[in-house]
Amino acid sequence: MRSILLYGIGTFAQRPRITTGSEKLGTGGEVPEIPDGARLTGISDTHVTWERNAGFARDPYAHPEWAAGVWSAARAALLSTSTGTKDPETGKPVKAGALHLPAGSTLAFRTDAIYSTVCPEWPYQGQPGDYLLKGAMAWEQMTPTADEEFYVLQDLGRQALKAEDQ
Repeated sequence: MRSILLYGIGTFAQRPRITTGSEKLGTGGEVPEIPDGARLTGISDTHVTWERNAGFARDPYAHPEWAAGVWSAARAALLSTSTGTKDPETGKPVKAGALHLPAGSTLAFRTDAIYSTVCPEWPYQGQPGDYLLKGAMAWEQMTPTADEEFYVLQDLGRQALKAEDQ
């Protein structure tokens, strides 16, 4: 699911087209003339490879509005989404997301993840869109102020959950 979002949906957006080419080296190893605006990307014993930006020619298959719609729905799901489990008291689906965490407990958002100072008790049914607990620490930590600190805490949380499950 993550790969579909990152690569498949992203290709709907309009991007500059890149042209690549290859030219044979001269008999004495001379580099042949390459097109204007091109940059060399590789040289072998027999060929040079180049690429250049071909501009923003209108691609009839590009739909940036589709990509924007998918990304906005994914971001909205980080805030609030329904789970496949019903609340026994109300009969309504249990909600999950950052809006259903205690105030001030959210540390960070990533494409499809919420990092929090609390361990949510959201149900996991294995369905697309369900939040999967991938890390948890039973002890308090300082809020990270840099990416390096964040990734250290992420790794510690995953290790702690793995150790707890064993």
